[in-house]
Amino acid sequence: MAARPGYLTIMLDRSQLVQADAACGPQAGSVPMPDVLAEIARRGMVPTGSVVTSFVNETTVGCKKPALYPSWADLQAWHTQYGLELVSSGATKAKFNQIDAAHQWSESCGTLPAFQVHGFSRAWRLFNYPNDSWTLDAQSSVVGNCFAWGRDYANKINTRSGQASPWFGYVKQLVGGSATTRHCPVTTRPSRRASGTCCRPRSPSG
Repeated sequence: MAARPGYLTIMLDRSQLVQADAACGPQAGSVPMPDVLAEIARRGMVPTGSVVTSFVNETTVGCKKPALYPSWADLQAWHTQYGLELVSSGATKAKFNQIDAAHQWSESCGTLPAFQVHGFSRAWRLFNYPNDSWTLDAQSSVVGNCFAWGRDYANKINTRSGQASPWFGYVKQLVGGSATTRHCPVTTRPSRRASGTCCRPRSPSG
C-alpha cells in the first residue's frame, strides 16, 4: 500500500492577542494575532489555538501579563473568518504534576463545556498540557477519558498506526525572533516557539 502524505498542524499556544506592556497595553513591535491568522490563511493553512479558559472574557480583551488575550467573541469571529479551531490548555494553566486527580479533571475535562457553548465542538481532539507537565497517570486516568490526545514536547514522530494508550501527540516548539523595528531588523538567531504537530485526531473512545 502506498504511503499517504503527512500533514502539519500549526498551533498558537494560549491564543494570546498580543504581548502586553507594563500598563496592559499592546507592546510596541508585537504582532497581533489577527495579523498572524491572516498570514497563515494566506499560506493556505488553517490554524489551531489553545486556550486557558480563565484568561478569556466573553466580550472584552483580558490582560494577564505578559500578554493580552482575546475575548470569546473575538475567537468566534476568527473561527468564522479563518477557520480557527481551539483546544484546551486548562482552566488556570495549573501544572498537572503538582495537582491531584480531582483538580486535574477540572483543569482538563471540566473545560470542555466552555468550548462547546462558544461553538468550538472539536476541542476534545487535544489537551495542551501546561508547561509540558503531563504524567502517565494523568493521561491514562483522567485526560484520556475526554481528550483524544495529550500534548507532549518530544523528539518523536507521530504515526497513523502503532500508537497505543496513553495516547500522546508529539509536538515541536517554534520560537519567533525579535520584533522588527525601524532601527533593528528581525534577528537571525535560531529560535523556536509555536507548537506544530502531525497527529491525526481520533475519537474519544479510541
